[in-house]
Amino acid sequence: MFNQYRGQRERAAAGRDAALYVRRRTEAQASRELRSALSEFHARQALVRQYEAGVVEKLAQNVEATRYAYTRGATSLLEVLDALRAQQDVMTDYATALHDYWVAVFALLRRALANRPAWRKVEVHRHSARLRMNR
Repeated sequence: MFNQYRGQRERAAAGRDAALYVRRRTEAQASRELRSALSEFHARQALVRQYEAGVVEKLAQNVEATRYAYTRGATSLLEVLDALRAQQDVMTDYATALHDYWVAVFALLRRALANRPAWRKVEVHRHSARLRMNR
């Protein structure tokens, strides 16, 4: 009488174990994706910080110095145009870095919000991101 439903109990236990395995695997994958997005965010953030730490400003100063030297006859027009070209190249790279930064921010938010039950708090500011786990 006690063994009458033994097969069903074993199947139910096996199904529960399989479901728990799938859940742990899915949580681990979600955690990896979230950490990857956070790593990407930090890499893009560092690049933008480098540009904002003075590269753009120093380049603008260089262009102004070259223009001033041109007005005084110390440099040629070709050197002024070369400085302007270099400034445009850097500004294009900076705009690309900003674009990639914001793509990384939104990818991080998307991953964090998709895994919201696992994360207690998500904070993303202009130059920082912080995730706190429930565990």
